[in-house]
Amino acid sequence: MVYIAIIGAGNIGTNLVRYFSERGDRVAIIDKDEERCKHISENYDATIFCGDATNLGVLKNAELEKADVLYIVTNNDEINARLCKLAKERFAIPYVIARVNHIEAKEKMMEAGADAAICPNWVAISSFQNAIEQFTAVTLLHDRKNQYKVVQVTIPINASVIGKSLGKLKMSPHCRIGLILREGNLIYPNDETVLHLDDRLLVFGKDTEVEKTVNRLREAEMK
Repeated sequence: MVYIAIIGAGNIGTNLVRYFSERGDRVAIIDKDEERCKHISENYDATIFCGDATNLGVLKNAELEKADVLYIVTNNDEINARLCKLAKERFAIPYVIARVNHIEAKEKMMEAGADAAICPNWVAISSFQNAIEQFTAVTLLHDRKNQYKVVQVTIPINASVIGKSLGKLKMSPHCRIGLILREGNLIYPNDETVLHLDDRLLVFGKDTEVEKTVNRLREAEMK
């Protein structure tokens, strides 16, 4: 049975307890908040250690030296880094995953011994960005052997190319825009064709050049 230890019984810690206990792993949670510990003990199959995780005695009681994985998910980067160092140097835990509350602290967390450092806010932002990307660009065909790609891309709001003609894009000769769908009408574009918001373009050609063109068409999207 895998032994999962978790420091921090906030929302992230509680959800980790739920997941791993339902999976049948041995789970231990460490937190100094009595109410949080009580909630977990009443709802999940986990061993509770109510105390300050920076106290070496509390960590020893949790038998961290036997843990296969340690999740450190408090909302304090300084404490998390200190615990990463302890986990590796004192308890030799094989895999330590730490929460980073400020993305600037990620490097420090890794230097302290974390095998992985995750910033929830950054993950959320990335998820929103990925959702936007999936909405505005769809790969219709990718022939990796012949390095050929066809993508449908929608011109997003505030895109820098809105109001500009295709001729000004200075596209690669290895990539073309074959069709534009605008308000239900098909347009066969040329260099004089001006791009509008919500235009849907069919871009095809060498895969790397198509990707560059798609990024150019959506350039202002992430700004």
